[in-house]
Amino acid sequence: MSVFAVTAVTDRTVYLLSFVLSFVSVWGTETYHDTMERQCGGIIQLTSLPTQSLVLVLTEQIEYKPRYDCQVTVVASEEARIFLSFLELDIPSFDACVDDFLLIADSEPLLEHALRFQDSKVRRYCGTVRPKPMTTTGNNVSIHFVSDANLNGKGFSILLTAFHKAKCDEEEFRCKNDRCIDIRLKCDDYDNCGDGSDNCDIPVYIITGIAVASSLSLLAGLFLVVVIRYRCQQKQFESEENTHEDHTYESSTQIHSIVVDPVRCEAVARSVSSFLSSLVQVPTFPQTLVPRPPYLPGLPCRNTRLVST
Repeated sequence: MSVFAVTAVTDRTVYLLSFVLSFVSVWGTETYHDTMERQCGGIIQLTSLPTQSLVLVLTEQIEYKPRYDCQVTVVASEEARIFLSFLELDIPSFDACVDDFLLIADSEPLLEHALRFQDSKVRRYCGTVRPKPMTTTGNNVSIHFVSDANLNGKGFSILLTAFHKAKCDEEEFRCKNDRCIDIRLKCDDYDNCGDGSDNCDIPVYIITGIAVASSLSLLAGLFLVVVIRYRCQQKQFESEENTHEDHTYESSTQIHSIVVDPVRCEAVARSVSSFLSSLVQVPTFPQTLVPRPPYLPGLPCRNTRLVST
């Protein structure tokens, strides 16, 4: 007998649900992580990474190896520059960074003489105090680490982010310092801009939790709408089959009792639709992130309809 009317949800409700799900996948995307041990002797192309941003750590081990010598070069696109920010530094050294040390060369290859002599284009780091962030003058940076046989530490963790100062496109975020970075780096718990303008006041895990909870609430509400509409249709069908008979519908559930009357059924459908639309406010983020989904047609139950708010 019955036809199960599954979809007759308002256009606004579907749009809000689509936004929440897209929000989880777009905002707060994790920055790519890699180790210098794995990339030793190689070149890391930031353009090959989803967000052109990288957290480079020396090793996954508790301490780095003794007598370790490794170099990695990080390259961005031709017109881009690279912002470097130290997240952690733990390189024990007793004598002016000559035992264990980290060398960073701004847009220049690390030559052998840089290991022995002072070079204005090469910066040498050791100790446990995080250095100030730096920005390359070109589109590449060379990183070289050397350790001796004595004390070892954790090493380092460096955030590298490609940026440019031309006009930002729709998939980029403009920092307050006019740098353009990938929009997915916003709210990722890292200062990719260099001025903190891409950070959120609320931690990303809280934002994600709110978005997931909202999605589950919307799904539960949509299921409730389907149940109500199905009961509406079923009761209307039974009512027409028994037009000339005296009968009384009884039920132990609230939904069963309130949908017998077509007028009350429509009122309930209207209220649930309004409630779903108010669960998530239309955000102020760029609308280009989430395209407006098409209306989902469905078979409405007799004498009832859902009304968009």
